[in-house]
Amino acid sequence: MKIRTKNHRMKTIKLLPKNLIAKIAAGQVVERPASVVKELIENALDAGATEISIDLVEAGLSEIVVTDNGHGMSRDDLEACYLPHATSKIATVDDLLNIHSFGFRGEALASIAAVSTITIASKQTSAVGGWQVTVDKGVVQEVEPVGMPDGTKVTVERLFATVPARKKFMKSKNTELRHCLDVVTALALIYRDVSFVVNHNGVELMRTTSYDSQLDALSSLVSEVFAHGALPIDFSQDVVHVSGFLGKPDASRSTERHQYVSINQRPVLNPELKKAVKKGYGTLLEPRSYPQFVLHIDYPIESLDVNVDPRKEVVRFDTEIHDVLAHAVKEALQEHDVSYSTSSALRDMDDVLGERMKTKTKPWSVKQLNESEIAQLHNVYLVVESEDGLLLVDQHAAHERILFEQLYASYNEEREESKKSILDTSVIIKLSAADAHIMDEYHDTFTNLGFDMEAFGKNEYKVDAIPTVFEGRDVQAVVHDMLDEVTSPEEVEYDNMTHRTITYIACRSAIMAGDALTQNERRQLVKKLFECEKPYTCPHGRPTFIKMTQKELDRMFKRR
Repeated sequence: MKIRTKNHRMKTIKLLPKNLIAKIAAGQVVERPASVVKELIENALDAGATEISIDLVEAGLSEIVVTDNGHGMSRDDLEACYLPHATSKIATVDDLLNIHSFGFRGEALASIAAVSTITIASKQTSAVGGWQVTVDKGVVQEVEPVGMPDGTKVTVERLFATVPARKKFMKSKNTELRHCLDVVTALALIYRDVSFVVNHNGVELMRTTSYDSQLDALSSLVSEVFAHGALPIDFSQDVVHVSGFLGKPDASRSTERHQYVSINQRPVLNPELKKAVKKGYGTLLEPRSYPQFVLHIDYPIESLDVNVDPRKEVVRFDTEIHDVLAHAVKEALQEHDVSYSTSSALRDMDDVLGERMKTKTKPWSVKQLNESEIAQLHNVYLVVESEDGLLLVDQHAAHERILFEQLYASYNEEREESKKSILDTSVIIKLSAADAHIMDEYHDTFTNLGFDMEAFGKNEYKVDAIPTVFEGRDVQAVVHDMLDEVTSPEEVEYDNMTHRTITYIACRSAIMAGDALTQNERRQLVKKLFECEKPYTCPHGRPTFIKMTQKELDRMFKRR
């Protein structure tokens, strides 16, 4: 059969070569080095491994070696494991409805082999020796005997050598390494009885042990700050069971890092599930704040479809699980009587930033506002009479703008004078492997901002001084917030990073939607807003108020 293309040239339909088909399929499975790490670790877990080591060279772009102590493969299995759609996990269509393993599509090793040089060595416990096979650019070398301990060792070299265009889409090596660490972290949070070791260029970055509890795992793998204030959740409704830990609202972050969801012990990347969790927090969180959580969902296998995409990271349900999840989070927060801490809101706005800020605020002078009563609408908006109409003021956005300008002015003054706040006692911050790697990468940035800090043990830093603009604040929280900022998708110079960090701190310090204010607090808020240099928007760009003139009101009510 022939078809006519857009340029009217006649083309003949033909089957693609197998090597081209393999590379097309690989493009769906192997997106970056972390994709390879994920697939190989999952194979090891399916093989019953209790010890898994991951060795990376140049963030995995040059070499990835994953070694496990699982049950290994026979020579026959080894000769077939790298072939497309070769799998021991399923055999019939019905098996797709009863998947207990990570792998089942038989695509991972074939896809990896299509875009790299892969060597697989494996030995079964009952065997005298092992066997090894190498696939180089799709060409299979001879299977050879090899001496090795029980288990499997997979070596992937020259990733994307056969598709060099894919390398152009890779991020920096530091970013690719963080993705690899995130993959290991997500699996280690689920499989606490499995030992994981990650080495990069010969240096150990991460080592997990058999954790006694989920909180121990959280403290080591995510952060001590999260683990210290984590709220347990244990909720069941119909066929759904949700367990794990939620971060308190005031421990929320500026990015979606440190959000982990697993379904039937399978990590999933499902934006809708994350949205459902945030929905459960309701008004406790601002739109640009993201809660930390580690949640495990148990769901009937027969009602779950994990065969949605080749990487098996997206799942579908036959019931509305999102509403159940949001309800579970809401109930857990209510059970622990959680509310957002506003530190008595605006009872004395000059004390919000401490005595040091008093000299940095301007005198009040807002002539365009009448001295009338200010109404509060739904504890969100202030209704203010002006000389020529009215203003609707967003109380959170307004307070955020006030705090931001005070904080930023203070920071700039202190930076010119090279001021630092020396801590009475050094603060030791224990970081996850991924965050410690970020800190190593951006240590000079923190120094330029005014931090005095140095490495102090494995994945730990000792902080002796901080910028005075952060004086009185939780040092650990400030450092974690700034780690989020430097890993945002945007390219960040340290001045810009400071701008975003102070924006975030102002947002977290400002009164929230839902906070009731006294008449005096409302008046202070409005007056100080109009003392700002840029009173019209919050630092994020949202309007702080909407103005309606009397003429506009008359027109709406059809007055002449």
